[in-house]
Amino acid sequence: MKYIIIVEIGTNSIKAVVGVIDFHKLEFINEKIYYTRLGEKLATAKYLSYHAMSHNIAVLHELIDEYQRIYSTVEIFLLATQVLRTALNYQIFIQKVKLELGFEIIILSSREEAMCAFYSQYNQVFSTDLPMLVHFSNCGVLDIGGGSTELVYQNENHVLITQSFPLGAVFLKEKKALTSLYPFSIKDGKEHLTRFLKQINHIIQECVHSRILFKGEYLTVIGGTAVALAYLHKSCPQFNSNLLEGTILTIADIEAAYVKFINFNDHTILPGRADILPYGIAILLFFLAELKLEKIVVSCKGVRHGYLVMKTKIINLTPEPNN
Repeated sequence: MKYIIIVEIGTNSIKAVVGVIDFHKLEFINEKIYYTRLGEKLATAKYLSYHAMSHNIAVLHELIDEYQRIYSTVEIFLLATQVLRTALNYQIFIQKVKLELGFEIIILSSREEAMCAFYSQYNQVFSTDLPMLVHFSNCGVLDIGGGSTELVYQNENHVLITQSFPLGAVFLKEKKALTSLYPFSIKDGKEHLTRFLKQINHIIQECVHSRILFKGEYLTVIGGTAVALAYLHKSCPQFNSNLLEGTILTIADIEAAYVKFINFNDHTILPGRADILPYGIAILLFFLAELKLEKIVVSCKGVRHGYLVMKTKIINLTPEPNN
């Protein structure tokens, strides 16, 4: 039995998953999430703050120590996404992690991040007679993160097409601070959402600088925004990814979850995410309108799971055509 741990360092959080390889099968266990906001004020300042870097390194240190105590034989990989692709002082953070923890950080390109998002949705069985891609030509994956949003899908020729947009929930919040979000009555909720979207959509449009290419019928959405919406929709007493995985949400469900959320008037309902959730919802509704889709499927899996799939199975990708 072999253990591989993937730690995903994002703009808003650090997420980790343990992959167990046994009898040619990959299983995900012992998942953790810490809301550390490494990308705080990055959208305006362009630099990682020393406070944010120190806090994230302390969390990484605690996380790695815990995993190494639990699993005697383990490989650990640290991944980073948009937050380190864009921070002008990203090398300082990388050097500090190497010096203090002894680990290199793998900075995924936007295409690599999108590919990981795509493969997070695949069957984790090593041997198969048919290419896993063959059943997914009409499906797309949208990954709404704190600093960027990735859209990935396959065309009819099974070519993997990726698009990345410099637009995430933390980024959008910092670009457009919203006041007086709480409280609202239920009857005011839909009106508030409409007003909020009018305030924010011009910023989203500026960031989505290229044409959205996906024309499929099915969209799986990953990332904290979608998972939080599923949690609100199902009114779970506590977070349980098994209950939330595969939740189908219509636009009406998303709007109803938004109304429910703002009427809680309680940021502790979604710690680490409450202040940015409206911005993630705005991004999601924008993409649904652009794609002319009425519903989504929610997945709790993400980049870390997809990286594990790609790390433990040779996947031959058809290269994107040259534009």
